[in-house]
Amino acid sequence: MAIVLAAGSSRAADDSAWSGPYTGVTAGAGIGKADMSLNPTGTFITGNANDIADGNFWRRKTDLDSATFTGSLYGGYQVKRGGLVYGLEAEAGYLGLNESSSVTATVLTSGSTYRLDQKVETDFFAGLRPRVGYVPEALSGNLLLFATGGVSLTHARVDQKFTQTNVAYHSEGLSEDRLLLGWTAGGGLEYALSKSWSLKAEYLYAYLGKVEKNGAKGVPANVAGYTTDNDAELTAHIIRVGTAWHF
Repeated sequence: MAIVLAAGSSRAADDSAWSGPYTGVTAGAGIGKADMSLNPTGTFITGNANDIADGNFWRRKTDLDSATFTGSLYGGYQVKRGGLVYGLEAEAGYLGLNESSSVTATVLTSGSTYRLDQKVETDFFAGLRPRVGYVPEALSGNLLLFATGGVSLTHARVDQKFTQTNVAYHSEGLSEDRLLLGWTAGGGLEYALSKSWSLKAEYLYAYLGKVEKNGAKGVPANVAGYTTDNDAELTAHIIRVGTAWHF
């Protein structure tokens, strides 16, 4: 959901204040999270009880948290009808989430040592969202409250590697570099400085998408029959300010 503010007597008195095309820039902070999971199955060199215990030990979920700068170029078109404003907005920019983790542990029941390496990166972020708003006439038409939500597209690199160090075996569970389809919803405030310029503050929740790979085989394949199920879900909270030119 999103919220916007507008002022300037010349804009407020004219219905075209919230009608027509606009374009602008935003800058702010993104707080992201990657929920990553690992589910090992099968056996390493021998199919004994220790392998099963090791698999249970590593069957886990991990949260990778990251805070970053975000910025975008955006534009849209909106129409005002009475106190209602509705339109469509598109944006493209940068969301630089970057977090990694490496955990090594020895399972006491078998004496085997394992390492789990995880890394998530994002850069390009784009969205297409309709928005619907309301202009309270009691405030001289200077304030626009709006809700927005739609689809998003994010370029992400997700890696997850599971290694048994004492036998030089590993499973490339995830090694994905691709665009993810997700969705966003948010809210903000926009204030019209003049007939042509406005400022806004905005919050967006973004579900960036999910990456998964089941039955990932190990390397070397002739040493063990161990496989891993892997997935990662990426989300972000985006807080930002922006300025727009209305024309």
